[in-house]
Amino acid sequence: MASQAQTAKFQGFQEHLLRDQSLEVLKQAIDVAELPFSDLGDTWGVTVCVDPKTIFRLNVGNVSQLSVYRGFNEKRDPTGKVFYLYLAVVDRELGVLGEPRGLRWDKGFVQHVDDSAQLSGPFDEWGTKIFERKGVARAFRSHAQAAVRRLPNANWHNPLIDDLLR
Repeated sequence: MASQAQTAKFQGFQEHLLRDQSLEVLKQAIDVAELPFSDLGDTWGVTVCVDPKTIFRLNVGNVSQLSVYRGFNEKRDPTGKVFYLYLAVVDRELGVLGEPRGLRWDKGFVQHVDDSAQLSGPFDEWGTKIFERKGVARAFRSHAQAAVRRLPNANWHNPLIDDLLR
């Protein structure tokens, strides 16, 4: 059962301008990562409108696997109005170094997943196209599978989104 806070956050998600695009990329990510719905809320979950800048976050174990949020940093977006796609990947699975071009690469959750990296780029450019890159899809799936463990607590999944993900 959803808490009062989760209900309010879900309502904010339902009213967000990027709701439909967010659901589309979430469904793609769940499919690519091969996350079984039988484990939803146990080893993986989705939180929505976690804070004023984050539209959603896909959590696998205790790792944020994928999210869309506003204003990555002042150098990339001084206005703070651009939405960014963020995903966790296993770097060695990406294939060609420096690919895909146009995404920022950072060190990832190496304390949880060996060779973890973070990719981020403008959501309007990469949102629903990111998993068309076979190397990115493979690296994303590898990271999700390596991160699987029980969610730290019930707040790492908002049960109100369950029906929208199927």
